[in-house]
Amino acid sequence: MRIASEPHVHPSRPYTLRVEFRMDAWPEWADRLEVELLSVLNPDELVVPSFF
Repeated sequence: MRIASEPHVHPSRPYTLRVEFRMDAWPEWADRLEVELLSVLNPDELVVPSFF
């Protein structure tokens, strides 16, 4: 048995990423939540949804 000590990503395999955010209460001063995807890929290689 081999134990991986770091994440392994296969370049030819598509991955689905999900973000789930929960709070007990939304701050009164906040009007949105911004999430930014950080990647070594350039924007032309990614399909990233946007929600308005």
